[in-house]
Amino acid sequence: MRRTTCGRFGIGHRDKKCLDFRCRLDYNRGVRSKEWIEKQRLAQKGKSRNKGKANYWYGRKHTPEELEKMRLAHKGKKRPPRSKEWCQHISEGKKGKTQGSDNHFFGKHHREDTKMAISEAHIANPKFKREGEEHWNWQGGISCENHKARNCQELKIWRRAVFQRDNWTCQECGVRGCRKYPVNAHHIKSFAEYPELRFEVSNGITLCEDCHDLRQEMPNV
Repeated sequence: MRRTTCGRFGIGHRDKKCLDFRCRLDYNRGVRSKEWIEKQRLAQKGKSRNKGKANYWYGRKHTPEELEKMRLAHKGKKRPPRSKEWCQHISEGKKGKTQGSDNHFFGKHHREDTKMAISEAHIANPKFKREGEEHWNWQGGISCENHKARNCQELKIWRRAVFQRDNWTCQECGVRGCRKYPVNAHHIKSFAEYPELRFEVSNGITLCEDCHDLRQEMPNV
């Protein structure tokens, strides 16, 4: 059994009542069985001491005096400029961790309701405002009505509904839509001539690019 030299007495011993920290630590290690140590290790495995109720600051808040003290302590401090070696080190550390099978979302897809929730959150967020007077490139409303209608949110919802109904498959040749063979949502009755049917799902059909071009050249086919 390992013995320590007590800083209090200057001799090698192991005493529970000794006030020296090294002695008490060595004593506790000696009386703990291997089964007890293994049980504690398994109990702590997978747990994070910095998350949830295990965190010391869980449910607590800094007082205004503490916040002001921290603000003054950090005031005027700036991070040193990033060197080329530092940037290269960070780049090498991130390589391969966010792409391919190493990505936590690899092979997964968002559900349609999740996509809609993300889309609506972006629309409601002023940061993602892309139209109207709040847009950075607003020029007084010079866009024509046709341009506004073809870039509105209702048309995007209509296009997605047509794709879901047809299972992203061309209804002419049967090809499945993908990056190599993209598909389009085509209006059966003209978008310009029938404005009342622009957002009717029954007036849409899914076509691949080749079949869509053929429909555009020969609309009566």
